[in-house]
Amino acid sequence: NRHGTLLLGILLFLGVFCILAILSGGIMRLFGFTYDHVGSIILLMLGGAILSYPCEILTQVICKLLVKSKSLPINGVLILYVILDTLGTMIGLGLVDLMMDSVKTNQLSRLVIGLVFALLGYKDMRQELTM
Repeated sequence: NRHGTLLLGILLFLGVFCILAILSGGIMRLFGFTYDHVGSIILLMLGGAILSYPCEILTQVICKLLVKSKSLPINGVLILYVILDTLGTMIGLGLVDLMMDSVKTNQLSRLVIGLVFALLGYKDMRQELTM
């Protein structure tokens, strides 16, 4: 039953995404993020993920090119990855914030959650760059 398995996979993904979005909103709230309702947090994170995705791809390409060209040592590239990935997330969330009246982010809350997301991806990027 492929359709049932696909539906279950989609529901599981959405459930995990919603939990991560709510946890992220909780972290951001410590740094000044406000929202009207939980759905606003989920929508902010979904929009932020979509809008920051091109920045994420560009960051990965830049890092891979720097490693391939040996322009920077691997540790320098990884530091650049964290900075660029953090900025990409901040931009995505900032753009969504401008479009939503039900949430209010500030630079500090976007910086903190952007840094958290970048550090969560650090290990994967390190493995990808050292292969």
